[in-house]
Amino acid sequence: MDLFIRMDLLSPESVENWRRGRIPYLERLIRCNLSKASRILRILQMHAHDLDLKPVPTVYKRWTKGPRTLLWFSKTGDRNVEYTYSPSKAPHLGEGDRRSVARVSHAFCLR
Repeated sequence: MDLFIRMDLLSPESVENWRRGRIPYLERLIRCNLSKASRILRILQMHAHDLDLKPVPTVYKRWTKGPRTLLWFSKTGDRNVEYTYSPSKAPHLGEGDRRSVARVSHAFCLR
């Protein structure tokens, strides 16, 4: 998300609205077409790999009172699309099984 914010493709305010559960999925907020967003994510993953950065799992849950439900990155919840945003998602899960997909994202850091 930080990369999209720095590229002015997401605003910090819109990410906060997503985190508070006011927006159902993050893709709705990105100010570019989804092909461009996907390409940016692939380039970022290649760059992190080349720098030997290690992923650190991050769980994205709503910032609200009451149940802290897990957040969605895509409208469909499709396993492959969610995996693009969150590389730690279990590859063996069935398509469209929104309830069982672990919504964990990886941030990269030097180790």
